[in-house]
Amino acid sequence: MSSPSGIERERLDFIADELREAFSERGHRVDVALEADPAFGSGKSRGSLMNDLVMDTVSRSASKAGGIYFHPVNGPGRELVGERHRYRIRRAKRDAEDSVVIEVSSESSLVLEEEPALYSIENWVFGWVANAEGLIAEVIAAEVLGVRPGSPGRLILGDVLALGAGGPVGGGFTPAEEDLDLGLGEEDEGGESGLGA
Repeated sequence: MSSPSGIERERLDFIADELREAFSERGHRVDVALEADPAFGSGKSRGSLMNDLVMDTVSRSASKAGGIYFHPVNGPGRELVGERHRYRIRRAKRDAEDSVVIEVSSESSLVLEEEPALYSIENWVFGWVANAEGLIAEVIAAEVLGVRPGSPGRLILGDVLALGAGGPVGGGFTPAEEDLDLGLGEEDEGGESGLGA
């Protein structure tokens, strides 16, 4: 197992940030589409629309980033391919223990054993977690180590990397604890500001 190179990590971070921005700007359209007809009220409809927006955004962002390629896999599956890693794009969620959960069916190509190749490429996931407001709360990457059987099954993941500037839910902005030098000398601190006085 090898982590993505620094350059590839920058590309993944860029795509993650673009994904968050796209949902901030366009995510409301999912609700608009769902309100078009009462038949669209199922969770499946919302999930499908969100997935379509994710795939469109990731495809466009990968083109902008360069050096990482978006392409289809086994029907509806999509992945990003870098130098030595391929990242299957999957919806993820957090369980009660705050672990990342990515469900898979037994037919998923992530479950299938591949023939060893001369030049091996590692299977990873590029996962996105939505919050209650329908925005992207978290984007992660992790190596796929195996599958825990079940209906549905769950991917067994290696160390989870938080992608993009947003980080995990609740990360927020933390200001640096340092004094700011406003260019004021001791003589300026008393009365006049020195800013066009």
